[in-house]
Amino acid sequence: MGKTKVTDFFAYRHRYTLGYALLIIVVASLLFVVGVLSPGGISNAEKLSTVTSDTLAPLTAITEAPRHLIDAPYHLLQKASINLLGVSALSIKLPSLILGGLAIFALHGLLRLWFRRNVALITSVIAASTGLFLFTTQDGTPAITYFFLNVILLWAVSMLTRDKNTSSIWLIFAATAAAFSLYSPLQLYVIVGLVITCLVHPHARFVVFRRPLWAIISAAVAFIVVVAPLIAGIITEPSIIKSLLGIPSEVIFSQARLEVLTQEYLGFWRPLNGSFIAPAYGLGFILLAAIGLYRLFTAKYTAKSYILTIWLILTIPIILLVPESAGFTLLPIVLLLAFAIDYLIRSWYQLFPFNPYARIAGLLPLAVLMVGLSVPCIERMVYGYHYSPDVASAYTRDIAILDKQKGTLLVPDKDRSFYEAYANHRQQDTLSVVSTLAEARSLRATNGTEPLIVEHSFKATIGAIPNKILVDDTTNESARFYLYTDASI
Repeated sequence: MGKTKVTDFFAYRHRYTLGYALLIIVVASLLFVVGVLSPGGISNAEKLSTVTSDTLAPLTAITEAPRHLIDAPYHLLQKASINLLGVSALSIKLPSLILGGLAIFALHGLLRLWFRRNVALITSVIAASTGLFLFTTQDGTPAITYFFLNVILLWAVSMLTRDKNTSSIWLIFAATAAAFSLYSPLQLYVIVGLVITCLVHPHARFVVFRRPLWAIISAAVAFIVVVAPLIAGIITEPSIIKSLLGIPSEVIFSQARLEVLTQEYLGFWRPLNGSFIAPAYGLGFILLAAIGLYRLFTAKYTAKSYILTIWLILTIPIILLVPESAGFTLLPIVLLLAFAIDYLIRSWYQLFPFNPYARIAGLLPLAVLMVGLSVPCIERMVYGYHYSPDVASAYTRDIAILDKQKGTLLVPDKDRSFYEAYANHRQQDTLSVVSTLAEARSLRATNGTEPLIVEHSFKATIGAIPNKILVDDTTNESARFYLYTDASI
């Protein structure tokens, strides 16, 4: 009987097939959890995004509302989702869920080009379970576009070096992706970083400028066509440049801002804050990123190290000056994590260069690393949104409560646009939305004795006993709406 070889083990021979299956299962499960179960409601930011998407008119935005061009690609996706499914928690979050899922698989493609398969697979699984990724994936706002567009852009740029037969097509695709990314704030800095890399790194410069002339011209035309509406909007309203560059109205770096930064990235002793679970990354993630940063400096002559180093340099002032810019840091931190995992695996193999069984033994600490980084992030995400008062109360299930109601809805003026969008897309009975008691009485006098549904802040104004109370157990004040059927109110 011959000696048993490592390749005789089923798990070893099919390790990547099993790994890809694990990646698909993890991503699908996490998208279901954050899309349906946790937090399960919508925030004020998602309400504003819904109103922007619902009122977005692409043909008139350039001249009448140029500010609506900011994040226009995302809002068009959200508008399509709302028109198809109505205004609900699922339809509001669906574009982010789709982009988040696509981003993870695009990330794996990018990492597969930059590193070995094992590094790409491990990093993709860990990235998919990162708290910041899970937050932006369930958030029905354009926050996910930072991660999605940057992954797509880097993936397309990296593909230029792979297949000579398709590199021209990838150049056109990269130019198109770059143009779409310019509609989002802060994305110009990524484009600048890639252009600088193209100019200063010999190999990157060779890859781009040795493309056929027709490919370069086609890429330039595609870029101009996609970005033309944004340029026209900037000409109409130049002030949107400040928003696209992420320039705050008041550039003040104070002690309060430093405390916010500390809480956002290093606040492990106080992990929950408002609608966003902070810190953005776990302690283990930060430590691995530090190892990746060390590895980055030791491999400083490659094109990927140029890209990441320039990107990190441009990211530092953004973090310091732009509030709520944590999403912009997700991809560079994930790439640092990949550098760290690659360094750890290579170091392990160098310890046992001729012992194949050591490679199998090395799977155990890698499994512990994956579980140790992933599971706490998922638990903190699920339990934090359900059981932390500060976080859970930032998300409401109001539209789910109102789904089976009809009549006149009295809400504060600041929320009126959102509930009007909800009422306009309802498939059930009609719902009229007003923001003053006088409007409600006038409308009820016209339409007959239809029920009056009052948002909880108006209860003192009514001064009568409601016939029914509509509640939500995730808010500090469970009573969300009061229903009155008395025609005299």
